[in-house]
Amino acid sequence: ALLFDKSGNLVASSTHNYGLLTPHENWVEQDPEDFWNAVVMASQEVLKHLSSDDTVLAVSISSQAGTTIPVDAKMQPLCNAISWMDNRAVEQAENAQKKIGAEEVYKKTGWELFNGLPLQHIAWLRDKKTELFRDIRYFLFVNDFILHRLSGELFMNPSDAGITQLYNVKDGCWDKGMLEIAGIKLEQLSPIHPSGAVAGHITKKASEETGLPESTLVVNGAHDQY
Repeated sequence: ALLFDKSGNLVASSTHNYGLLTPHENWVEQDPEDFWNAVVMASQEVLKHLSSDDTVLAVSISSQAGTTIPVDAKMQPLCNAISWMDNRAVEQAENAQKKIGAEEVYKKTGWELFNGLPLQHIAWLRDKKTELFRDIRYFLFVNDFILHRLSGELFMNPSDAGITQLYNVKDGCWDKGMLEIAGIKLEQLSPIHPSGAVAGHITKKASEETGLPESTLVVNGAHDQY
């Protein structure tokens, strides 16, 4: 968590670490609650550096991308997040190669076809975890998972969307053909808005947990590399 003044000067920073889960060979997972707990802890720490007359105006998120978080209708994770470092979905990547071809995937999404991105994660869940897959209401990623926890809104930005390999970088929208390969529907993904768009305000619950006031604007961010 980084705290800046209105001139862009860094006032304070705080870090809260969490680890990886490797239950099987080639599997790399993370607990989605670790993401949220890190936001809570780092936010609480950095806010200690505010003076009595300071006001937090806005918060935005720069996050890892390519990590898939399946949730139910109540927005609760149904399993661990599958990391972009995961390498289980070899068969699903091969199937995507046969159906559309690696060059076409790159042209559409801007990312090379390989085993560790959400297109393959989701197809793996469809093929290997059938009952779980039926219960999934939304496929979230780190940025929109945290943004929803903060604001109660579903908001995706273009740079994080691109790394899912479900997004068409030329058309600026979720790609129908890629969704068909994954086996999901458009309404299972967060709507895409520009980086810098305001999603809403901090919810009462998020305010109580993080210490951020409910007046704080929640602003759409971007992938950490950008």
